[in-house]
Amino acid sequence: MVKQMDIARRNATQVARVLIVDDQPANVLLVHQILGGEWDTFVATTGQEALALCATALPDLILLDVNMPGLGWPADLPSTQGRPGHQ
Repeated sequence: MVKQMDIARRNATQVARVLIVDDQPANVLLVHQILGGEWDTFVATTGQEALALCATALPDLILLDVNMPGLGWPADLPSTQGRPGHQ
């Protein structure tokens, strides 16, 4: 069973952070336009940028293009288990 984070129950002063990872600018722009108004979005266009943002931005959700060059999914993705506030 997949654990689901109930974002609606988050503190009203917090905005959920979404990391968009894609090497296609059109995809990044589309997702950012859809989510940018209500979510705090971060963008990475390379695997290295994505890994750096995972460590610093601590996203609540990662939208990942699994066919990105230089990023082996899922082995290269850092685990969020054990981080405060992550399930």
